[in-house]
Amino acid sequence: MSKAIIVKPDKHDFNYASVDAETAEKLEYFVKSGKAAYRKHEIQFICEMGKILSEARNLLANHKNGTFIKWATAEFDISHQTVWNWVNSWDRILSNGLTIYMNWSPTALYLASAEDFPKPVMKKLEKIPATELVRACDVKRLIEAAKPKPEPEPEEEPS
Repeated sequence: MSKAIIVKPDKHDFNYASVDAETAEKLEYFVKSGKAAYRKHEIQFICEMGKILSEARNLLANHKNGTFIKWATAEFDISHQTVWNWVNSWDRILSNGLTIYMNWSPTALYLASAEDFPKPVMKKLEKIPATELVRACDVKRLIEAAKPKPEPEPEEEPS
């Protein structure tokens, strides 16, 4: 699924050629393990915060006038978009089971938690092996592929 892209390193990139091959190999393993742990905990955090915010929203639902958003943005110092990203992720995806989504990027999760997200695309995404990272670009690519192809315009017959 993922293809390596060769990018010219800039001054902030680590040069693995500056260390011996064995050290470079271990460092690359640490990077892979660290990124996997980070993603796992990031999705768990979104899950926990989404559940908390969803329950708070239900508690404040009868207050109207944006009480929930005012409370959430003030107490957690996050934007209203982040609040809805976390709530929608919990309500529409993560509350049904967390393990499938541990390899997803947060942005992929937010895209897939849209109210009008196509169910066939979700089924394809959920089949991606847990060893593969599901990124926003993967979600967008599958959405585009699922869109109906436009009908070719009929050719006019010569008169």
